Amino acid sequence: MKAEMDCFAREKKESSEPVRDVENQPEWLRSERVEEIAKLTSEKKALQDSLCDAESQILQLKTRHSEELEKVVKEKDALAVRLKIAEAGRKSSDEELKRYEMENVTREEIRQSLEDEIRRLRQTVGQTEGEKREKEEQIAQREKCIHDMEAQLEACQEYIQSLDTQLREDMSRHAPLYGAGLDALSMKELETISHIHEEGLRQIHAIQQQHVGMHHSTGHVNDELKKVAEEKDPLAERLKSAEAGRKRSDEEPKRYEMENVTGEEIRQSLEDEIRRLRETVGQTEGEKRKKEEQIAEYKERINGMQARLEAYQEYIQSLDTQLREEMSRHAPLYGAGLDALSMTELETISRIHEEGLRQIHAIQQQRKGSPLSSPIMSPHTLPLHNHGLYPTTPPQVAAGLPPSVMPNGIGMHHSNRHVNSAMGPWFNHK
Repeated sequence: MKAEMDCFAREKKESSEPVRDVENQPEWLRSERVEEIAKLTSEKKALQDSLCDAESQILQLKTRHSEELEKVVKEKDALAVRLKIAEAGRKSSDEELKRYEMENVTREEIRQSLEDEIRRLRQTVGQTEGEKREKEEQIAQREKCIHDMEAQLEACQEYIQSLDTQLREDMSRHAPLYGAGLDALSMKELETISHIHEEGLRQIHAIQQQHVGMHHSTGHVNDELKKVAEEKDPLAERLKSAEAGRKRSDEEPKRYEMENVTGEEIRQSLEDEIRRLRETVGQTEGEKRKKEEQIAEYKERINGMQARLEAYQEYIQSLDTQLREEMSRHAPLYGAGLDALSMTELETISRIHEEGLRQIHAIQQQRKGSPLSSPIMSPHTLPLHNHGLYPTTPPQVAAGLPPSVMPNGIGMHHSNRHVNSAMGPWFNHK
């Protein structure tokens, strides 16, 4: 029953609930709507608050984000600048490092080239100084050679002067035998020459009578002429220049301690050394050129003196030849070497003596005023006289007279322009 009542109550309740629901539905709807409105309002308000909060948060976030963005941008820019600076610094560091490396390589190359230049200049200086010393030795040798040649030239000049004087004295001494200058002689000298002619005629007549053949005899040569001939050979030896060995002195290179001096100081010192060596080379080259010019001048002087010496030697030989020819020419007039002459030559000498006697007797007759007999008829009438200028004894000269001695009959010419035009060869005398 309870169950029925419970069921009835439940049914009743169930049936009353829809009624109440229907009755209460507008209220409920209204309250629900109010609640819903209130709820929506509260939700709206909450949403508005949330929106405001969200907007404020968003604004704050935006502000914070913009600040952070600005900060990040600034940091980014700063980092970019720092990065750029760092990259530039790194690049410059790399370039500086490369430059340092290149400078080190270049400095090493420059130092090496400077050291090579210094070695070359030192070698040049040593070689140039050696050549300069060699030139100085050559100059000393040439000065000594010039001094010796000057002494020889002076000796040759003195000897030439003595030969020339001797030749002129011989020519002036023998000139009266050919009839030249008889008027200037004294009576005593004329008597001496007359005696020489008479003695010569006597010897010639004796030889012609005996018909003696020709004989050859040896001659005597002057000792001074031999001395000059002996000095000719060593003269060429003295003119040769002796080669001296080259002495080279090379300065030891200075050792630079790299830990104590920098590369710039080394380069500067090397450049200073190069400048000094170049100045030394230039100065030494100038001195060497001066020595070469002096040597060339000495060579010209030596060549000129050699030419003068050769001319002196040729002139000495010519004077020697002339002196020997004069001695050989005049020897038969004093009775020397008559045995070696032909009959024609003896007749010629005889005519010379007769002509001389004729002239002497004519001069004596003019001076004394009394006639004398012919020298041919009385060859021994005159007394013997010993005059210092015209000796009565024949001189010691070369015997024999070759037919090639002065065939043209011209006079003797000398350096002083002396010409004995009155003296011809005896075998052409007419």
